[in-house]
Amino acid sequence: SPLIATGAADKTVKILDFPSTQLIGNFTHHQGAAISLSFNPRADLVDLLLTSSMDKSFALINVKSQKVINHWKDVHSKFVVVVRWNPDGLM
Repeated sequence: SPLIATGAADKTVKILDFPSTQLIGNFTHHQGAAISLSFNPRADLVDLLLTSSMDKSFALINVKSQKVINHWKDVHSKFVVVVRWNPDGLM
């Protein structure tokens, strides 16, 4: 079923089922507010979610397995304001 992803000032990224809004994932990998989220646009990779934060980091999450695949820190010197996938869904 479709998913909703939220990022918040409490440093969490939450994944909810739609339309039930049942919480199915809670990620706490950021040390600052999570301010940008982007699901992969490809149907076969839709479980991949990019997140960014005011802690100067960004991450790749697999929402199905509930794992943070990679967390890039110290790449930027200020907030990572936006993350986006390439339109073809590849990195």
